Amino acid sequence: MVQWVGAIDHHVVQLCFALGCIWYLSGGDWRSWGLNTKNLGESKRLLTRGFFPVLVLFLFFGELLVPLLTDTPPEFGYEVTVVNVIGILVFMGIVSGLSEEILFRGFIQTYLTQYFDRTFTVFGHVLPLSGLIAAVIFTVAHVGFTVFPLGIYHLQIPQIALAFVLGIYYAIAYHETESLVAPIVAHNVVNGAIMIATLLASGILT
Repeated sequence: MVQWVGAIDHHVVQLCFALGCIWYLSGGDWRSWGLNTKNLGESKRLLTRGFFPVLVLFLFFGELLVPLLTDTPPEFGYEVTVVNVIGILVFMGIVSGLSEEILFRGFIQTYLTQYFDRTFTVFGHVLPLSGLIAAVIFTVAHVGFTVFPLGIYHLQIPQIALAFVLGIYYAIAYHETESLVAPIVAHNVVNGAIMIATLLASGILT
């Protein structure tokens, strides 16, 4: 099986699990778990001003220029076909953000908010403790490990650091807008930008 197909399958199962938990715990009140379009103006502001657009540009050009400047083009990892390119773009630019934000922010952060009401101020924004915990869990989820036997088979420090920073941003965006719109869009934009830059640097889209 091509890796992106397995990744989509995994995230669809993950999404169904999160939605099932939300449905059970909320009694059908999806809106209070972030599945709404509240505060779209604030979501737009968070996505288009300040930290986020600067980060996206930094990631895009970093992913694009570093391989070119070091003459080490990244490997695509799959047979280069139209189906594979479209498949990985769909996964990175649509599926990953949708499923992961509904799980980590919509389900986990909202659930933890019932038990942790402390908040922190981060560069003028409010970060709830529940969001910080969700960000840590989100970060750990980017580490590949086995339970039997216990061991780590995938650990990239830059990826882990980025996941934590983004997890904090997504948590703040969700808390301040009471909606998953901004976290989902931001997540998909980041992943999509990185993948497009990787494809450009590898020469596939040129």
